[in-house]
Amino acid sequence: MIENTPVHGFIALELPRRSIEGLHGVQRAIRTMAEGAELIPRRLLCLPLVDLGPRQVEIFEAAELALKRATTSAQPLDIVFTGVETWPTAETPRLVRAMVEDDDGRFGALRDAVHRELDRYGFALPEGPWRPHVPLARLPEGAQDLPEFDHRGLVPVQGRRLTLIQRTRGRFRPRRSIDLAEEKIAADERESEADQRARIAAQLDERVALRNERPRAARRRR
Repeated sequence: MIENTPVHGFIALELPRRSIEGLHGVQRAIRTMAEGAELIPRRLLCLPLVDLGPRQVEIFEAAELALKRATTSAQPLDIVFTGVETWPTAETPRLVRAMVEDDDGRFGALRDAVHRELDRYGFALPEGPWRPHVPLARLPEGAQDLPEFDHRGLVPVQGRRLTLIQRTRGRFRPRRSIDLAEEKIAADERESEADQRARIAAQLDERVALRNERPRAARRRR
């Protein structure tokens, strides 16, 4: 039986440990400068690409397939931090984030590829301006403009894995991770759109059927 409770999810680029250590140092500075700041937990420090919003849990089966397809020709990405800024404006800050360079558009291209595959699976996603960044802290309403943060400890690293993360019962957990390939597949090896849609439908039907066949564990009496 499929659950009907919506869960929140997003797709993000994982960060290496040494990058997280540097970002945590910036978070410590935020804590001393911004009273009431809510720091993003270390385990959730990542570069989010797509916010899926609240979805029925079975829809994440389709998101897994879309993520796999979108990353078939994706390569590891160099992550170079350019500074720390507040969003949406310096005068009314609600979020502190570490910004990532995207002069060659590779982050935007990967995000667009994920969007296209999700669209084929029926995901309606909001459009709008986007810049690659790592959220560091949420600020309370009425927070004042913050001084400039020192980001020299944020060394360049490489992002090699995309992860689908979902929130259930108030906790975020990785659902599926995919390593970014070093080599692209040849154009003549890619499926036609009609073949792809047929394969997608068959995979979804198979996964939903398997989920429905799984016996539910008996609830223990207290």
